[in-house]
Amino acid sequence: MAAMWKLPIMFVVENNLWAIGMLHLRATSELEIWKKGSASAMPGVYVDGMDVLKVREEAMEAIQRARRGRRTNFSIM
Repeated sequence: MAAMWKLPIMFVVENNLWAIGMLHLRATSELEIWKKGSASAMPGVYVDGMDVLKVREEAMEAIQRARRGRRTNFSIM
C-alpha cells in the first residue's frame, strides 16, 4: 500500500532467521528478506546489525531518500 501511494516511509526489518513459529528457511523461498521490496519498486539494503556505525550510515541515507520522496526497505541482520 505504501508503494502504491508513494509514501515517504522507511521499513526496517530485523531478521533473526525465524518466521512465525518456524525457521525462516521453511517459511519462504527468499533467504534474503531485503530483496523482497523490489517487487514494489522499493530499494533494499542489507546491513550487519552488529556494526552500529554502518547501521546509522545506511539509516541516514534511507531517511534522506524518504525525504526526497523515494521509498526504501532497510534490513538489519
